[in-house]
Amino acid sequence: MKPTIFVPLWQLLSDFHKKIYVMTGVTVLYELFKIAPAAALAIVIDTIIAFDPSHIPFLALLIGGLFVASMVLSFLDINLEMRIIDIGWGAEVDLLKRASRKLLALPIGYHESHNTGSEVHLLHKGTDRLGEFLYFCGREVIPDRKSTRLNSSHQIISYAVFCLK
Repeated sequence: MKPTIFVPLWQLLSDFHKKIYVMTGVTVLYELFKIAPAAALAIVIDTIIAFDPSHIPFLALLIGGLFVASMVLSFLDINLEMRIIDIGWGAEVDLLKRASRKLLALPIGYHESHNTGSEVHLLHKGTDRLGEFLYFCGREVIPDRKSTRLNSSHQIISYAVFCLK
């Protein structure tokens, strides 16, 4: 089954392809950095359980790394949110401008015979839903797919760390 709705949607968003690719890249980095605090915390807990005074500098370094990883994760989260909002808002404004230009270019006879107010309302409603769809995809769908792929990587890394001890 071919998802035919996405082809025209992708064509409508042709001005935003680069931004969508950048947002997807930032999402991948975000999901990768989400692994780092969990892995560092696991090592911190394991080091505390098997307490040895000679591991205190290593433990301090891990706690510092945990702090830095959390800060980078917060920065990426804010950056990703701003990019998603920028893409959704920009696409909505761009589509409304294009639709307005097309409506204004129509002959006056069209406006006299059709209810253009209801058509403008439908355009606003459609672009609003498109903005919500883009926000949902950027905030839920793309990270979820990347997270699922990276979760298996996290399990492999955790196993490797376990084996190295």
